[in-house]
Amino acid sequence: MKKREFPNLPLMVKGMAIGIANAVPGVSGGTIAVVVGIYDRVISAVSGFFSNEYGWKRNLLFLVQLAIGLLAGLIGFANILDWLIEFYPYETQFGFIGLILGSVPFLVKLAEVPKLKLRHWVVFLVFLGIMIFVGLQERPPASEPLREFSFQSALTVFGAGIISSATMVIPGISGSFVLLLLQLYSTFITAITELNLPLLGIFILGSILGIILVSKAIHWVLSRYHSLAYAAIIGLVIGSVVMLFPRDVNYAFTLWQALSFLLAFGVAFLLSGERKMKHQTSTGGRE
Repeated sequence: MKKREFPNLPLMVKGMAIGIANAVPGVSGGTIAVVVGIYDRVISAVSGFFSNEYGWKRNLLFLVQLAIGLLAGLIGFANILDWLIEFYPYETQFGFIGLILGSVPFLVKLAEVPKLKLRHWVVFLVFLGIMIFVGLQERPPASEPLREFSFQSALTVFGAGIISSATMVIPGISGSFVLLLLQLYSTFITAITELNLPLLGIFILGSILGIILVSKAIHWVLSRYHSLAYAAIIGLVIGSVVMLFPRDVNYAFTLWQALSFLLAFGVAFLLSGERKMKHQTSTGGRE
């Protein structure tokens, strides 16, 4: 029986999860794409839109439905996330930490490494160190959001869309965190909550360009250096936890935070365990 491709509600729900993650500083949409099992498919659909085995029509259908879910997650849950982060910041942070760490065993399986070698450990530790260094940097204070549509604001938002979306594609790198560093996170969230369609449209155009460029680069790396690429991805994903971990001097771990972590970890781990591995024969040589 042929699998129904439209409407693909599970795919839209996965898109919603990625959209929600992209609204949280420190959480990578690419990581969530890995957790829900569609990362390789997304990279393939974008980088090989006309040339992969699915064909452009199926790729378009896949990406449109994913985008619908992603936008629904961004727009529908932006206010809820703001509320959770304001009133339950630690529980929310530890929930995402659990979700990220629970996906690591699945990432190790995806690496398809029969025997770890020194080069795998070196790549893993280098990228882990990079993420820890970035995560320990002080976050800049929130800036006033841009609301008026002008040539300068459009150019700024377009560039931010390219840069942040490029990092969204890479597991472990948070697009929202990059927007914070660019002093444009408040502009992004305000545009969503106030439905500032002109600025949102410009941001989406920049995001599409960034995703296409980086997806092609990632597809090239995965097809030639698969296991080394995943060693880097695992380092980025584990290191991204540093961005989410509370830094308060008087911080004290509570039962609710532990439960939030364990629940999210269990969900990610179980989802990873139930997911069937699909070997891609079009990836060329493996390290």
